Amino acid sequence: MIPKTMKALVAYGKHDYKLETNYPVPECGPDDILIKTEGCGICAGDLKCMHGAERFWGNETEPSWVKPPFIPGHEFLGRIVAVGENVTEYKLGERITADQIVPCGECRFCKSGRYWMCQPHATFGFQAANNGGMAEYVRYPKTAVLHRVPEDMPLEKALLVEPYACSKHCVDRAQITNEDVVVISGAGTLGLGMVTYARMKNPAKLIVLDMMDSRLEKAKVERQSLREAVKAAEVQIASKEKQREENARFLERALASLETSRKEYEQGEVRLARTDEESKSLRLELQQARKLDVQLESALKARVRCAHHAGLVRYRRRQGAGCAWLPPVSLLLPLCY
Repeated sequence: MIPKTMKALVAYGKHDYKLETNYPVPECGPDDILIKTEGCGICAGDLKCMHGAERFWGNETEPSWVKPPFIPGHEFLGRIVAVGENVTEYKLGERITADQIVPCGECRFCKSGRYWMCQPHATFGFQAANNGGMAEYVRYPKTAVLHRVPEDMPLEKALLVEPYACSKHCVDRAQITNEDVVVISGAGTLGLGMVTYARMKNPAKLIVLDMMDSRLEKAKVERQSLREAVKAAEVQIASKEKQREENARFLERALASLETSRKEYEQGEVRLARTDEESKSLRLELQQARKLDVQLESALKARVRCAHHAGLVRYRRRQGAGCAWLPPVSLLLPLCY
């Protein structure tokens, strides 16, 4: 059940930030997503805005970029508690976060795929229309660039997704090669993210500047950790290559065995066909033999009848002459069958 009000930190003006305990929960429109905030990081930009920096609030010559009243915070994530009727890609309960910028989708930069240069440049946590994560509930509009967050990722790490994405974006735009000397000024959260990702580009030299020795030590640790990670990755790659070769050999053996089985099957088919032909030939010979046997039997019976008839004739003639004569036994025997 979504309440009607919530707790939120609201910026009403320069140096005028208040904790509201009954602030209206944003409404979820047909194209919107509403999340219950899990956590929100504090960016240096949030602090500068709170302290009244002119780049946010403007001055005599520049208009204010922020549009109060607004809820600060752009490094946040949460779980979906409501979706608009037109939303089909996300469902209730999913853990998501969003890019800091809310692209308009209409300007030439958005239409060319470079939404980070969107001309209106609406941003979460600085305008009333796009309130940030320092509240219990946040509304994601239709054009928000959303990302799913792994369920097993701890909150402390999940809150670094947005700032480290900024670090990666910065290094990507620099187009670093292995011939470049790279200087990163500042070893804070984003700076350390840049150090880690820039080292992956393998520049000729990487220089990190900072006023605090503790941060520079972290940069060195990042470098050492990266080297260890690279070594571990190399070992893993070598292991995978070995496994791939073993799998390839197994596949070759399996294919060879399959080919042998196929040949044996084909030979069996040939032998079976040959056996069928031989069986047909034997059946034909047997039929012919049976026909011949019937013919021989018929001929033999006919011969016996003729011989018996001839014997009876001779017998009667001799009887008439006063002589007694019987047919031979060989002629009488067939008549018994």
